[in-house]
Amino acid sequence: MANIIFDETLQSSAQTAIKVAGEITKTNIKERDILISIRAPVSNEKSEIGGGSGGAAMTVALIAAMEGRNISRDVLITGTIEDYHTSGK
Repeated sequence: MANIIFDETLQSSAQTAIKVAGEITKTNIKERDILISIRAPVSNEKSEIGGGSGGAAMTVALIAAMEGRNISRDVLITGTIEDYHTSGK
């Protein structure tokens, strides 16, 4: 079983992604249960997933889920997500 730790920047990025996706899709996120599942390799050692650079990807995935759309598996994205609906570094 993997022992995965999500750092504070990843948690903050996920919160911003949920907020932005809700605003873009005009979805009332307060009336929804939102679960973000991140798959990681199984390891006996502690692993840490961190940083804000997954924010843009989480936002796109959330928008697709909220709108019932699929995302092509041959597309990659990285970058932060900002409160103003822009992606960063």
